[in-house]
Order: sequence, then C-alpha cells, then structure tokens
Amino acid sequence: MQLLERKIIVSKPYRSEWSITKGPDKWTSQKIKAIIETCQLEGLYKQDTPLREDIKSAIESSRSSILGLRDNWDDEGSPGYTKETWRRATLFLENCVKWLWCDHETVLAAPNILPGPNGSIDLHWDTQKYEVLINIPADRTVKLGFYGDNKGDDFRKGSLNPKTKNEDFLLWLKNLV
Repeated sequence: MQLLERKIIVSKPYRSEWSITKGPDKWTSQKIKAIIETCQLEGLYKQDTPLREDIKSAIESSRSSILGLRDNWDDEGSPGYTKETWRRATLFLENCVKWLWCDHETVLAAPNILPGPNGSIDLHWDTQKYEVLINIPADRTVKLGFYGDNKGDDFRKGSLNPKTKNEDFLLWLKNLV
C-alpha cells in the first residue's frame, strides 16, 4: 500500500500544518479539495494570491474616507460607518480576489469602495462592457446584495452569502478583467 502525504499550511489562529494521509479507501481527491475549499472560505489556507497594489490602495484609502463619515455626514440624517462593516466589505473583496485566482487564475481589478445607504458599503466595478455592484449591509445578519449588467441584454440581481463561494457570481466578476 502506497501512502501519499499532502500538507496544508493554515494561518492564524491555527498556525499549524495539517497532514492528510491518502490511502486506498481513506481520502479521495474530492475530499481533499473540499478540505482545501473549506480552509479557503474560512481564510485559513495560505495561498499565493496576487492582491494587486490597486486593490491594496483602494482598501487603504477607503478606510479613512468611509470610516471618517460620522452620523449625518450628508446633512440628511444618514448614519455613519462602522469599522466592522468596513472590515466585512474588505474581507469579502479579498475573498473574491482569492476565489477568482484559485479557481480561474484571474486577477481582479480594484473596485470603487464607496459609502452606501443606511451605513452599508458598496463595492463597484464599471468597465466598458460590464458593471457589478455589491452592497455590504451594516446589519451582519442580512445577506449581501448584488447587481451585474453586461451593458447589453443580460443583467443579474440578487443576494449572496459572504462566506460561501458562488461560482455564477464569480463568473460575472471574471468578466470585469
């Protein structure tokens, strides 16, 4: 019996190596792939993902521009923005970058990271052929809203679970490249 060993390096808070021993009946490639995907979704799998400088810059500049907006920032009673909502928005963006790279070897360009309605944050891409808007609500129990348009005959609108990779949605993001 031949045993193969694969190592998955996970990051904090786990900071350890998982060894998976594959024997004839123990592990299939699908089980191993499922474990890796779970680690990716939870942000535990250490993967070389190209987080472009424009994305890093957009995230960093949005920190001060969005978090600096306090209650009634527009003189119309709009609420300010919390660090928790901003962090969920930037984490979702980072996950989209990772998912696109790992599954499609596609590098996502930076969106505009903008203040949205009612304390929510918008991620907005607009190219010649495609537009995608993702709204991250202030209420963490509410799913993300999205809108995609190919500026022709097809558009999508719906909601997303921020912790679940949605392949159809990723294909819309892939079109932005």
